[in-house]
Amino acid sequence: QRIGTHAPKNIIFTTELDGQTFHFDGTISVLGRDSRRLLGYLIVLRDVTQQKTAEFKLKQSEQRYRIISDLTSDFIYAFTKNNQSGRLETEFFTESVTRVTGYFPHEFGTLWEWINTIKQTPDRDIIEQRSQHLRLGGTNVAEYRLRHKNGSFGCVRDHSQVIIDSDTGELIACYGAATDITAEKIAQKNQEMLQNAMQAISTTLNYTAVLEQVAYQLANVLNVTSVYILDFDKGQNLCTVIADYVTEFANPLEQVSDRGVSYPIEDHYLFSFKIGNQHKPRLVHASQLDPEDPEKEHIQSFGGETVLIIPIIYQGEVVAFADIWESRQERQFSVEEIDIARAIAQQSGPAIENAKLFEQVQKEHTRLHTIIETIHDGILMIGIEQSLPILFLNENLRSLLNLPKHSSSWINQPLTTLLTTMRRIAPQAVTESIYEIRQMMTHRSSQGSGEFL
Repeated sequence: QRIGTHAPKNIIFTTELDGQTFHFDGTISVLGRDSRRLLGYLIVLRDVTQQKTAEFKLKQSEQRYRIISDLTSDFIYAFTKNNQSGRLETEFFTESVTRVTGYFPHEFGTLWEWINTIKQTPDRDIIEQRSQHLRLGGTNVAEYRLRHKNGSFGCVRDHSQVIIDSDTGELIACYGAATDITAEKIAQKNQEMLQNAMQAISTTLNYTAVLEQVAYQLANVLNVTSVYILDFDKGQNLCTVIADYVTEFANPLEQVSDRGVSYPIEDHYLFSFKIGNQHKPRLVHASQLDPEDPEKEHIQSFGGETVLIIPIIYQGEVVAFADIWESRQERQFSVEEIDIARAIAQQSGPAIENAKLFEQVQKEHTRLHTIIETIHDGILMIGIEQSLPILFLNENLRSLLNLPKHSSSWINQPLTTLLTTMRRIAPQAVTESIYEIRQMMTHRSSQGSGEFL
């Protein structure tokens, strides 16, 4: 009845026979009619069971493949030539492309639309060079930054295979698999920044310079407006600003240095470290604090929006704090950013303590040198190493023994060199000195004395 006198109609149906499913497609046509009745129908059927079974298995396989692909950070794509338009049109993108790029598969109509979309990136030259390789066929692997639809950037490693018609030389297909390596690149970049930061911090033993390097490196790595290093005096309940680094992006209030200023712990946001876990970072947003909170007043008095506080630890003890400020807007630091700040702080602890010890030694050395120079006696200091190096010989001793050269030229010379010279001038002094030195080195005497001419 539906056929009438119209052209042949396609028919598709499925039937069951002995528990097995068969698929048919075909056509039905009217043979003709006389004045009273139809002469008949011509029905042509084709058994397509094997084809339908193969298509079903293929779809099932593709579905499994896409599910596995979507569960990874990879996305797969395929472009094939449309014989009518001549363009390489999208055959499929796995849905995970949306997770990586923010775009849906249907937004890439052709291969070149895909390339033009991902070209909006600082790595445009890499992608254009890759496009030239694709036109030549074969395989290509490239790593490049990819702009997400929301404006952020990720990084992918893109493997592609282009198929070229051997007769016409035209591109007929392009298949590819891209891996999201953003986390890998972030970790690599963080590692490089950490190494560079620690190398810079470790280049000096000057206490002030070490502190300033810690502040600078934290500001540089985290891209914040300012960083302050605060000493933590548990005995007096005070924290004192001992170093700072203020960037050009800091607001005018923030740019007023408070280096050397001490704050009572109870009136400062470090108070939470005193009563809580001092080894964990703390993130403070001024907007989320109570209006009467002293912390809010302190942060806003310097124009701050967000403060990240990182403890600097040495041998299990907090020796200082890094105050990391952002005044341009409220800042949500990522887990990766906090981790690298903690790593720099952790590595800075020994550097700060070593610099502090070196400063103390230098002060003691200066004080001892001043005392020695004011004494009229001749003084000789000898190291305990095997060569018994001369650590100090004052000018009074050089004059008393009538030694050649300036007193400083004897520093680090072995004792035997001095004794050889002295033996010609004062042999008795040499004998007495060797005896007393041996007594002290064998712990039979804590000090020795003698007279000589």
